[in-house]
Amino acid sequence: MPLFRRYIAIDYSGAATPVTSLKGLRIYVASPRQEALEVPPPPSPRKYWTRRGIAAWLVERFKEPVPTLAGIDHSGPSSMFTSSPLLMRFSVENSSHRSHLSPELTTAGTA
Repeated sequence: MPLFRRYIAIDYSGAATPVTSLKGLRIYVASPRQEALEVPPPPSPRKYWTRRGIAAWLVERFKEPVPTLAGIDHSGPSSMFTSSPLLMRFSVENSSHRSHLSPELTTAGTA
């Protein structure tokens, strides 16, 4: 049995603000029994995902009781995650049966 039941791949390409809709921002979801499918952005006047939208979507996925592995492909320096006004922190929570990641979405300076 696979350790994870859901796999999320995020293409985090493009330079702009956290609320800019960019064609290079994409989300794909797969499972052991389903090939990767692209997740469309939520209905809005924007055609593509925003970084803030991706962060909010990812937080909601990690609240679900599905063991999930997520990967982010970004072309910028790792400092872009610490200098952004929108930060995602993940803490590892251990139980006697499994480990999972629990996200906490915060804004800079309010951790």
